[in-house]
Amino acid sequence: MRGPLKLAEQAGPTINNAEELMREIMHQQTLPNANFVSVASQHGVMWQAIAMEHVGDTLEAYPLASVRRLCGRQIFSDLGEYYNEHLNTDTARECRHAVGHAVFYTIALCEQGLSAGNICSQFRPGSYTLRAPQYAAARRVCFSAPTLQLRKDCINGLDHSYNLLRTSECPERVTYDCFWEEQLD
Repeated sequence: MRGPLKLAEQAGPTINNAEELMREIMHQQTLPNANFVSVASQHGVMWQAIAMEHVGDTLEAYPLASVRRLCGRQIFSDLGEYYNEHLNTDTARECRHAVGHAVFYTIALCEQGLSAGNICSQFRPGSYTLRAPQYAAARRVCFSAPTLQLRKDCINGLDHSYNLLRTSECPERVTYDCFWEEQLD
């Protein structure tokens, strides 16, 4: 993110970086009129922030320092601790799940030789299938997370991106199942 972002003309915070934007999104999620679009925004900030940190190099390990910065205290929360009834989701899990999307996006950009800083580098549903070696590399990144919950949420986000973006020439969906759960322990 470059330059400040002002959320309201009269009042409200000025946001200067991804961490501040993520904190504001998390705050907005606690409000009674919060909309699920805040979860999509949270995912987008995570994808972009982690990809920007790895421009020109590969992501080989779970980006724990970045996740700590972006998810804050929610990173190691118990399931349900941040359950939001009006959003019908656990926002802490959503933040951790977004890491899997970010892993996919970062590795896909690197594989394609694209830059995270270019808005034209965005992948669209049905437009891209991560090749097997890159998919395996992305799995290894998720498996390197320090806790079982971080690994599970990362794999879930990774597979979500894979299934969402895969082209019609690749009809095989990946699923999170007991096989992966055994490998995560």
